[in-house]
Amino acid sequence: MYKNIELTTYLVLVMKSEREQIDDIKMKFLGTKDTTIRKAVLDTLGTYGEPGIDTINELIGVTVNEEVKEHGLQVITEVRRKLTRND
Repeated sequence: MYKNIELTTYLVLVMKSEREQIDDIKMKFLGTKDTTIRKAVLDTLGTYGEPGIDTINELIGVTVNEEVKEHGLQVITEVRRKLTRND
């Protein structure tokens, strides 16, 4: 019985929707001012394709760090290039 409860809890945590995952990642960006972490978050969001692009746009709109903004724009460009190649 205990193992079943443990497995169920694990599955609930792992099986978050894509939107929930993106929201969790977004909160990591908003929870830090560290440029390296923020850039890594933008890279991670880029792996989500179009939904990731929407969130990247939102996040680069709220940061004042030009290096982070530029990185976000580079990620968006790369994701769009990949999406175009796959169509």
